[in-house]
Amino acid sequence: GLTSASNWKTTGTYMLEVELSDRADDEASYFTSNQGQKIVVTSPEEATKEEVEFVQSKWNEVEDAVYDGRLDEVRDKIDVESFAKVYLIQELSKNLDAGATSYDMTYKCSEGKFYAEPVWDYDWTLGNYKFDKPLKGSPSLGNGTPSNTSGYLARYKAMNTGNGSTYSSDKYNFQAALCQNESFWAEVQNIWTLESGSETPAF
Repeated sequence: GLTSASNWKTTGTYMLEVELSDRADDEASYFTSNQGQKIVVTSPEEATKEEVEFVQSKWNEVEDAVYDGRLDEVRDKIDVESFAKVYLIQELSKNLDAGATSYDMTYKCSEGKFYAEPVWDYDWTLGNYKFDKPLKGSPSLGNGTPSNTSGYLARYKAMNTGNGSTYSSDKYNFQAALCQNESFWAEVQNIWTLESGSETPAF
C-alpha cells in the first residue's frame, strides 16, 4: 500500500504511466528513461527529486535489459506474467494507445519488482478508430509503411517521440520490445494456451 514519503523507498508503491511526450511535460512529476520514453510518476503525485531519481534508476535497469535482449537477467525485477496479460488485453482489444499512453505500472518497493497494473483507458479500442491509423506507429523502413505486422498491433508498435502522431522509425515502445524477446513471447503463448486452448495467438 501507499505510505509516507519518508519510508517510500522501502515500503511504498510507486505508480508509473508511459505517456506521450507533450502530455508528460504538463505533469508534476516525470522522467525521461534511458531509451527516451517519458514516464509520469502518478503516485506519489508530487514526488520529490529523490523519489523520482530512485524509481527512474529501477526502471532504467529493467528497460535497458529488455532493449538489450537481456530480459532473463531482470526476471526477478519484473512480473513477466502481468506484462504478458496486459499485452494480450491490448492486442485483443486493438488498443490504439497500446504501450504509448496510459500504459500503467506499479513498482512495489517491498518486492523490488515492477507489475503491469492497473488496466486503464481503453476508449480507443475495439474498432473505435480507423484501423490504418495505429499501423503508422509501427517501426518501418522510414517511409511510414509498417514492416511485418502480420495482423498484430501492440506487438510491433513503435515508441512515441512527441505528440500522438509522432513515432520512431526504428525503435519499439517498451511493450513491443518485450514482445521481441523469445522468453516473453513464450510466456504470452503459454497464457494464451491456458486460457483459450489454442496453441498460438491469432489476431
